[in-house]
Amino acid sequence: MHLKVLEVRKDPAPVNDHDVPVLVASVGLPRPGRVRRQRQTPPEGTQQQNQEHLDVEDEEPFEVDLNADWDLTTRQLLPYINGYNHISKIAADTNVEKTLVKSCIQNLVYYGVVTLIPVLKFSNMYRATPNLSRLFSDNELQKSCLTFITKGSDAKDKPTLSDVLEILCSLQQGTTLRDVCERYSNFSVPTFDIRRLIVFAQLHGLIKCLKRYPVYIRHPPRPNGFSNRVDSMLGIRRLFTGKNCTDEICCMARIDLPTLDQIIEDDPNVSVIWR
Repeated sequence: MHLKVLEVRKDPAPVNDHDVPVLVASVGLPRPGRVRRQRQTPPEGTQQQNQEHLDVEDEEPFEVDLNADWDLTTRQLLPYINGYNHISKIAADTNVEKTLVKSCIQNLVYYGVVTLIPVLKFSNMYRATPNLSRLFSDNELQKSCLTFITKGSDAKDKPTLSDVLEILCSLQQGTTLRDVCERYSNFSVPTFDIRRLIVFAQLHGLIKCLKRYPVYIRHPPRPNGFSNRVDSMLGIRRLFTGKNCTDEICCMARIDLPTLDQIIEDDPNVSVIWR
C-alpha cells in the first residue's frame, strides 16, 4: 500500500468582486511547490496568502497550459485572467455566475497558481517599498522584469534597468500613475507597457497601491419637509464607512469611478483616507 501525505494549507482569504487575479507563471514568480523550509516574512505590499505556498528552491520553469485537463469553469476563465480584469468583469465577460468565478479563483489561489492584486487604474497612487532595492542587485529579477514589460512589443529601442528604476522611484503618495506617465512622455524613454511594469512590481512587492477609503465625518441634518422617499445616492453614501475602498464601492453599487469621484467631491461631509 502506497500512502502519500498531503500538505495541509491554510484556507485562502475570500475573493472580492474588485480583486484582479494574475497567473503566477506570467510574472516570473516561483512555481507552486512545497512549503518553504525557512518561512520568511512576505515583502511589504504583497499578501500573505500569495507567498506561503511558493517554493523558492524549486527552479523548474512553471507554465500554465491552457489546454490541460482543467475543469470546465477554470478552462473558461483562464483566458480572461490577464492581470487587468477584476472578478466582476471576468464573470460578465464569460457569462459565468460570480459565485462560481470566486470559488474557482479561490481554488487557484489556494494551490498557488493565481495571486490577487488591486485594480490597475491610471488614477491610482503607488509608492515604492524597501523591497525595491532588490531590483538593484538581483540579476534574475532584473531579467524577469525587462522580459515581462517588453513581451509582445515590436519597439526597436528596449528599455534599460535605469529606465525602469527611474519610473518606479517616481511613484509616491500625492502623484498618480497618470502624472508619472505624462512626465516621462516628454522624454526619450523607450516605450513599453507601463501597465505590465505596475503588475510585475506589485506581485514582487516592489511597490504598493494606495487605496482610497471614503468616510463620513459628520451626517448633515435632514431639511424641513424631508420625505421618506429613498434618496438615489443614499445607498452609496451608506458605504462611506472608512472600511470600503473606492474599487469595492464601485463594484457593490455598480457605478463607474468618475461617478463615485463626483459624489465624493460634491459632498463636503465626506473625507478620503489613503492607505
